[in-house]
Amino acid sequence: MARATSRRAWGAVVAATLAVGMIFSASGGAEGIAPVAKTDAAPAHTITYDKYSLMIDGHRTMIWSAEFHYWRLPSTSLWLDVLQKLKAEGYNAVSIYFDWAYHSPKAGVYDFSGVRDVDKLLDMAQQVGLYVIARPGPYINAETDGGGFPGWLTQVAGKARSDAPDYLAAADDWLTHIDAILKKHQLTDGGGTVILDQIENELASSSTSQKNYMNHLYAKVRADGIEVPIFHNDKGRNGIWVPQSSSVAGTVAGPTDLYAFDGYPGGSCSSNGTAGTPSVAPDWGLYGTGGATGGSSASPQTPGFAAEFGGGWFDYWGSVGTYDCTAQREGSGYERVFYGTNIANGLSIQNFYMTYGGTSWGWLPAPVVYTSYDYGAAIDEARQIRPKASTMKELGLFLQSVAPLTKLEKSDGVAPSSTKVKVYNDVNPDTGTHLYFAVHNPSNATTDDSFTFPLSTSDGTYTVPQAGALRLNGQDAKMLIADYDMDGQHLVYSTSEIMTHVHRSDGDLALLYGRNGESGETVLRYSSAPDVTVLSGDVTADYDQTTGDLRLDYTHSGLAQVRISGGGRSPFTLLIADQDTADTFWQQDTAAGTVLERGPELVRTASVSGFTLKLTGDTKDAGDLQVWAPADVNAVTWNGDAVTTAAGASGDLDASSPLVGAAAVTLPDLTQARWSFASGTPEASPTFDDSSWATADKTSTTSTTKPPSGGPVLTADDYGFHQGDVWYRGRYTGSADTTSLRLNYGGGGAGMLQAWLDGVYLGQNVLASGASAPPTTGTAVFTIPESLRTGKHELSVMVRNDGHNEDGGVNDAQKEGRGLIGVTTSGPSGATTTPIAWKIQGDLGGEDVVDAARGINNVGGQYGERKGWYLPGFPDSSWPTTTLPAASAVPGTSWYRTTFALNVPKNEDASLGLTIGDPSTPRSGGDYRALIYVNGWNVGQYIANVGPQHTFVLPNGILNPRGGNTVALAVTSDGGAANALEAVRLTDLGTVRGGVPLTMNDAPGFSPSVYGPPKLPSSVTLDSLASDMTGVVRGGTTIHLTGIVTNHSGAAARVSTSLDLPAGWTLDPSGPTTTSPLVPGRSATMTWTVGVPEDVASGSYAIAAISSVSQAASSTTTGRTVALAVQSAGEHYISDLPWDSTVSGWGTIGRDVSVGGGPITLAGTTYEKGVGVNSISTVALTLPGACTSFSSIVGLDVGAGGKGSVDFQVYGDGTLLKQTPTIAGSAAPIALSVDITGVHVLTLTVGDAGDGNGHDNADWADAKFECTP
Repeated sequence: MARATSRRAWGAVVAATLAVGMIFSASGGAEGIAPVAKTDAAPAHTITYDKYSLMIDGHRTMIWSAEFHYWRLPSTSLWLDVLQKLKAEGYNAVSIYFDWAYHSPKAGVYDFSGVRDVDKLLDMAQQVGLYVIARPGPYINAETDGGGFPGWLTQVAGKARSDAPDYLAAADDWLTHIDAILKKHQLTDGGGTVILDQIENELASSSTSQKNYMNHLYAKVRADGIEVPIFHNDKGRNGIWVPQSSSVAGTVAGPTDLYAFDGYPGGSCSSNGTAGTPSVAPDWGLYGTGGATGGSSASPQTPGFAAEFGGGWFDYWGSVGTYDCTAQREGSGYERVFYGTNIANGLSIQNFYMTYGGTSWGWLPAPVVYTSYDYGAAIDEARQIRPKASTMKELGLFLQSVAPLTKLEKSDGVAPSSTKVKVYNDVNPDTGTHLYFAVHNPSNATTDDSFTFPLSTSDGTYTVPQAGALRLNGQDAKMLIADYDMDGQHLVYSTSEIMTHVHRSDGDLALLYGRNGESGETVLRYSSAPDVTVLSGDVTADYDQTTGDLRLDYTHSGLAQVRISGGGRSPFTLLIADQDTADTFWQQDTAAGTVLERGPELVRTASVSGFTLKLTGDTKDAGDLQVWAPADVNAVTWNGDAVTTAAGASGDLDASSPLVGAAAVTLPDLTQARWSFASGTPEASPTFDDSSWATADKTSTTSTTKPPSGGPVLTADDYGFHQGDVWYRGRYTGSADTTSLRLNYGGGGAGMLQAWLDGVYLGQNVLASGASAPPTTGTAVFTIPESLRTGKHELSVMVRNDGHNEDGGVNDAQKEGRGLIGVTTSGPSGATTTPIAWKIQGDLGGEDVVDAARGINNVGGQYGERKGWYLPGFPDSSWPTTTLPAASAVPGTSWYRTTFALNVPKNEDASLGLTIGDPSTPRSGGDYRALIYVNGWNVGQYIANVGPQHTFVLPNGILNPRGGNTVALAVTSDGGAANALEAVRLTDLGTVRGGVPLTMNDAPGFSPSVYGPPKLPSSVTLDSLASDMTGVVRGGTTIHLTGIVTNHSGAAARVSTSLDLPAGWTLDPSGPTTTSPLVPGRSATMTWTVGVPEDVASGSYAIAAISSVSQAASSTTTGRTVALAVQSAGEHYISDLPWDSTVSGWGTIGRDVSVGGGPITLAGTTYEKGVGVNSISTVALTLPGACTSFSSIVGLDVGAGGKGSVDFQVYGDGTLLKQTPTIAGSAAPIALSVDITGVHVLTLTVGDAGDGNGHDNADWADAKFECTP
């Protein structure tokens, strides 16, 4: 009836708009997508709406949508895989952000080919049968680089997201191109299935400039031919940009047809990776507080629309890795409670962000995320279906089956028998159908509660259930339907939930389900006593002649099957499943009718040809297949293979033997592979030829981070380099007063800087991580070795850009500089004026992308990237070979290359990953990072000592599962054995028998005409300089230093190495150490004994080993420094000393400032010295010799606003020495005094007192220790 009309309506729409078909091979699986010519007579469709729902061709339609980003899955074949899974898992729509930056490497240049072919994507969505919610920005946020703004837009002076003419011109150009594609795929003209279009995203500012901007966007997309309803996504339900029809006080009207909002109320996992206590589900509709900020109440005349509702949450650099935890926290129980609450509140358009998160490959990530964008979503990054997806399928099919849910109003209140339970009561005013939504009270409770509730409909008044009780056990909720005309049946009520129901020519079929082992009760209405046959399971039936009620009682266990006939209604087959069994059901609509299947891992497609049902899908293990097909079907194929079947008791066809599962995949062992190796930092050499580099001499910039007064503009975006690594080479003349270099830079999340002076490695600076809002700029300070202070010098600097900021605050945050911002020198008397002439080089070609197939976000400016070392086909046979794990590392960047072959069976879909190090721990101790290239595609960045990601998904299409593959790793290290590349392995992340047809990405390999001759530059480096003393040293100490120099490539070399020491320090041996000849592939070890004067002043000292290298007809220098912190006896503040390691639960740990950057203030007292943190935090440092006591005043900083709760711990060499009680709110600070006699490593931690780290701004004020001579 109502439900059948809805299904027929959607089927008619799909049939009318299909533009593509599929051809299946005899062995199974789709062979290809064959476009069918679109005609001028394509049928048009209408999209209308009222306060209840969208209406498509006049039929109310519930939208159950999945967020999917094609640009996070660089394989067009796998787009179809994900879209088919979404459809199979119960979604009827897909929401898609279109990333401006992904398509536009340069102003006026757009690419919609290959992995950017959104025309193909929209054809696929139409083919699969999914409506499309288009979200083309211009701004999208999405935790992607610049929030989706292209790098070149940083050079547009006008403020982004405003009515600035130059910004509007740029945005218009993007919309012209993307709207031309979207226009072709609108449902309204029959060209596709696009039903909604979003302008802008989370635009929180509503000033005149933004109002003009929004009006401009609306007019623009309408002028471009976009006819479907337009909306904006209001971040956090502020009542901003509501339609003109809203008269709600406090709202801001905008040029929109619908009002939509987002929300992520499920919360996130704790910083220690535990799920924690569930959150309370909010009422953002019928049962809410109302008004401008009440959700759908901001626009009473349009449907309740959650444009983004949390399906997980993103993770950040330095976390413990929370995606699996998030999938648990926002798992099936969360989905039933939160999404069910939305349904009960009348939200008829819901989009779940994310449903497939994918991979922020290459340089896609914003600073707040690392490579994986798994999100804890229903489908994981490796395209494997998580258990939570089954709940979405059950809810989605339910919503598409029970049409009255598209028009709900609040009904009378319901008082359940237990106060620990609340029951929402909604009614469809037209049909009288009721939705009873039962949930814990409060909804975040996880207790085991039994209850009954009164039910009153036109069918009568009941206590439900009539026998026994309902149960909510753990995080759970139930969506119960009453007074419902279900095809040819009438449901009075059921304590089981409806998954789906189908009208068939031979009668009706319904599938109900409930939690394993729970009792169930279903009441149906008949005019006379029907015949009831229990085909399987334990079901009792009782008919009440007076009311006409047939009551079925049962326990949800396995699959019960009941056949009901007579009673004045059409024959009825009722399937009653427990939860585990319901999870194994699938449903497809065909031209011949609806098909229900049970058993396989996934059923992708179904079609009926004659009397044969053709199914495609996936199996992991061998398993059953059971189908309920249209009555005429008498044969079944699975992936093209005939399936022998027997008739089942309930009109089903059952496979006589199990479907075949996937075979184990044998993977090559990369720990046994031979890897080609090359040192890849020739830019560090003072003799490097940078004549082709751009001169960095601009004097003005649009960046929000200006250079120092009088200094040149150095920010990389100003020179057309917008992603990855950028190199600088500066020439200057120094003086004896030039004792240190101060380099201010922008690096994004976990960004970094490395510097060399005359080939001598000064060291690196890494931006802090471990917080969801990390610092994105920093300052590196290097002490210049004494012998490198006067005269002419070459300064080489590499900066890694880990993403531009998003512009969520409408403040041009994406224009914050990347690369160097300013460089100054200083001496004993402060800053010195030292002019530096700069050259700059980023990715080859800059905005004129050389590797167009892989695109703008694939490579940066490393030498090996500019020379094509990352590409398949690069001739590396002359490179020396090695195995992994590596024994040592070169300061700077080194490259490792190998090849391997795969032989995955053609009828299997293996999702593979590449794993570095030990994935059981979030971080390793190595101070290095690796860019991972597979067949030339940058699939991600591994940062060993930051983490948490160890395994990187290798999408098929990039990876060749049935052929040869090339891996290239660009390893950037601080040098030395401790910072070397760990073991590298291939990992099977999930293999199924089935999948979709695969086409390899069409991308070029190495070409000398593009990248130049494959000549390996000569490279001799001083790889490590290590001291036997760590942490702080004392006057009178003897230090032993060891240096290793290696000839990596080129001719035999003569190497003479000298140690550069501060005045007054002693050295043995005192003269240079000479190695000759040092042949390629060999290393030489040098040792020195250094004496620190007794009367040395406290401070930081740089000891440098400087090697003069003569190689063939050329000569150069190399070397590196080791920094030593020297302290004299007496009182020492922790904020003045080097720290071994730090972790901050939020923000950046402050030296002599609070974590918020203000003065350290406790209970009204300000302290000049101390350490500011936010829980959960750790500061560890090695003590300078014989220290006896530690003291500090600890408490919550004034910046906590009288909120928060923390506890402080002091550890000595891992042993707890002191712990405070919980300090909460405005509690008084506590004075600590701790005996640390004999302690070597002091560790200070701040916990969150078990209630999360909100407002936990804590201080170690006046933190110091006493040491003896």
